Amino acid sequence: MPFVQLTVTSIALGALIGPAFAQQSFYVGNLVQQVFPRIAGWSDDSPVFVYLFDNNLSNISSTLLTAPIYTFRADGQLSSAQTQPNLIDVVPGDAAYSDLWQVNIIKTGTYTANITSFKQLSALLANQTVTLTPTETYVNCPVAHPQSTLANASDGKTVTGFYRDQLVRYFDFGVNGNPPNNYTAPVYVPTAANGTGVGAHVFPTPNVATDVGYTAFWQVTTVPVPDGNPTQWAGTKVVRSGKFVNCPVVAVGTKTPYTAGAGSTTTTTTTTSKSGAALSAPMSAIWIAGALAGAVGLLVL
Repeated sequence: MPFVQLTVTSIALGALIGPAFAQQSFYVGNLVQQVFPRIAGWSDDSPVFVYLFDNNLSNISSTLLTAPIYTFRADGQLSSAQTQPNLIDVVPGDAAYSDLWQVNIIKTGTYTANITSFKQLSALLANQTVTLTPTETYVNCPVAHPQSTLANASDGKTVTGFYRDQLVRYFDFGVNGNPPNNYTAPVYVPTAANGTGVGAHVFPTPNVATDVGYTAFWQVTTVPVPDGNPTQWAGTKVVRSGKFVNCPVVAVGTKTPYTAGAGSTTTTTTTTSKSGAALSAPMSAIWIAGALAGAVGLLVL
C-alpha cells in the first residue's frame, strides 16, 4: 500500500548563515541528539506517519501557547527575500517556549547587519531603525539538538537561525493549518485498565496539512477499552488529559475501511512508505480507527 508523501507550505524562515557566523557555536542546552523516528497511526481509516515532539507542551492549560519568531525583510513583505536568518528568544525548557511560532516581520530597510539577539532587536526597534509587524501566520518549527535528524530527511527541512547571539537549529514543518492557526485537536490513544496503550494512535480528520481545520498539535485523549481489547470500545468515555504533543502528519496511506468479519485481532496488514519500509499494524488498530473516525462527536465529553 503506497503512502503519499505530504508537502509543507513554507515561508522561507531560514536564510543562509553568512561567513562571519559560519563558525559560531550552536545552542545545545539540555537538548539531546537523536534520530526522530516516524510513528505509525490511523486517521479516517487511513494509515498515517507522524513525528512526535514533546517540548514541554504539557504545561499548557486550555489553549496552545505560541512564541514569536522574527523574520527579516527589507520591504516588510513576507513574500520578499530574507535579509538574514530568523531570530527566536526562547528554547525548550523555557516556560514561554512553544513549537508553534507566530511570525513577526521585521522591516529592515537599509539596515544590513545581522541581528542575532532579541536584546539587539529591541534596541533597534526602540530607535526606529527597524519596524515590527505581527502576522496571523503560525509555523511549526520544533527546536532540536543541532545534530539531530529525522528518520526520513525529506519529511521536513532543517533550518539554522539565531538565539541570543548563538546559532540554533530547528525542523521546519511549514505553516500550521489551513487557514494558519494555533488550534489543537484530540489524538485518541486506546488504553487498557492499567494505562498501557493497546493499539495504534488515532488521529481524527482532517489529517492532511492542506485540509481545512488541520493542526499538527494534539491533545492526548485516552480511550479506555474493556479487557485491553481495542475492538470493544462501545460505551466507553474518552478522557482528555492536560498533555499536548506536536505530531505533524508527513505521509498518508490508502484508505482501508473496516468491514465486519475482516479478520481477527491477530491479523495484520502491511503497508509501504515512500522509502520502501514496511509498516505492520494489527487489524484491531484499523477497527478502532474506523469506529472512532465516525463517532468523535458522540464520544467527546
